[in-house]
Amino acid sequence: MTKTKQDDRAIRQAIIWRIAALKEKRAEAAKMDQEIRKEQAEIDRLREELEQLTSKRKSLHVTDHAVVQFLSRKIGLDIDEIKHQILGTTEPITLPNGLFPVGEHRIRVVDGSVVTVIVEVTDVD
Repeated sequence: MTKTKQDDRAIRQAIIWRIAALKEKRAEAAKMDQEIRKEQAEIDRLREELEQLTSKRKSLHVTDHAVVQFLSRKIGLDIDEIKHQILGTTEPITLPNGLFPVGEHRIRVVDGSVVTVIVEVTDVD
C-alpha cells in the first residue's frame, strides 16, 4: 500500500473515531442536561417551599394560649378560677363528646376537653 493510501485510510479512521466520540459526548451531554434540569427543578421547588415558610413568619400570630399566659402572669388573672367557672364545679368530672349546659352557659366537649364555651348574650338597653 502506498503512503497516500495509508494516509487516506488513517485520516478516514480518525474521522470515524472522532464522529463516534462526538456522538458519545452528545449523548452524555443530553443526559447531563436532563440531570441539570432535574436539579434546577428541585432547587426551584425548595426555594418556593422556603418562600412559603418565610412568608408565614412575616406575619406574627399571637395564640390564645399566649394571651392566657399573659393574662395570668402579667395581669394576675386566676386561670384556675376561670376553669372552675367554665365547668361549674371544682370537682373533677368526665363528660362524653357533646354540648352541655353549665349554669348560664354551655360547654362543648371533644375527647375529654372543653373546646368551646357558649355564652348567651342578652341585649342591654
